[in-house]
Amino acid sequence: MAMTRISPRYTLKIPAQYRDLLRAGRNVAIQPDEQGRLIITPIESPHSVLLATFGMWANRDDMPSDAVAATDALRQGGQAAEAGT
Repeated sequence: MAMTRISPRYTLKIPAQYRDLLRAGRNVAIQPDEQGRLIITPIESPHSVLLATFGMWANRDDMPSDAVAATDALRQGGQAAEAGT
């Protein structure tokens, strides 16, 4: 954990070890958790994770091509592979 101080103008000096994660000018989301801590999340992070995993399920033989049929089969207690056949 790093400690820093909020200035009277509500600016926050980011400690050196976090500057690569939170560059100046980067958009962030700020949300309090149940304990009152502020969670700062760079906006680009969730988008980059989605891009990194995009298509990871494509071209898999064990995954049904029809998502509706797969969901219906799972709801009825069947296996996902059965829905694709």
